[in-house]
Amino acid sequence: MSVRFVFGPFELDPDRHRLMRSGEPIATSNRHLDVLALLVARAGQIVAKDDLVQAGWKEVAVSDNSLE
Repeated sequence: MSVRFVFGPFELDPDRHRLMRSGEPIATSNRHLDVLALLVARAGQIVAKDDLVQAGWKEVAVSDNSLE
């Protein structure tokens, strides 16, 4: 079963790497969608920088500037 998030006019389907606004697809990278999915899944919570980097870059070694 796929989890989807709906917020305002947006719908995010993290499993399919798809972001829609008012039914229209928004072109964005998988990395950005992974970071967005983490933020939406933890709405209202503080998300650690390390968690954001892990969500977007997985096993790739990057600096903190990559997140910025």
